[in-house]
Amino acid sequence: MRRKHLLSAFALLTALAIVLLLVFVQPGVHEIEYVIPNGYSGPVIVREAPDGVVLEHLPAERKYIARVGPDGQLQLKDAKPLRLWHTLSIRYEAGASIPHRRVTDQAEDEFAWWEGYEAEENEFVGFIGQLEDAKAFYESRR
Repeated sequence: MRRKHLLSAFALLTALAIVLLLVFVQPGVHEIEYVIPNGYSGPVIVREAPDGVVLEHLPAERKYIARVGPDGQLQLKDAKPLRLWHTLSIRYEAGASIPHRRVTDQAEDEFAWWEGYEAEENEFVGFIGQLEDAKAFYESRR
């Protein structure tokens, strides 16, 4: 009987340790923050290119900052952080947050960053604007 209680206690403590590791350590989970020029709307295209810039990295905050150009484009030397599991936030340079939505969501037509499809290799695409404009943009790229 005592052995059964010890095994149960061990299983419970093991499960608790795994949960704590997942919650507090989360290896590989980081934030990507896109900073968009004030007032910009339209496609945002991020590509990996040998002559691209390096993402700004804030290790203490587990964050990478991707500063998009005035034309909605960003060339990165290494886009590996975008390929890893991450959270996403989008804001204008002045600080106003832009909501993140998927074109496939059952969402109302609102001004947001719309993610619509899998981009080509070494390319990451978003669209800032209204849902109908985002759908038209993504349809034009097929």
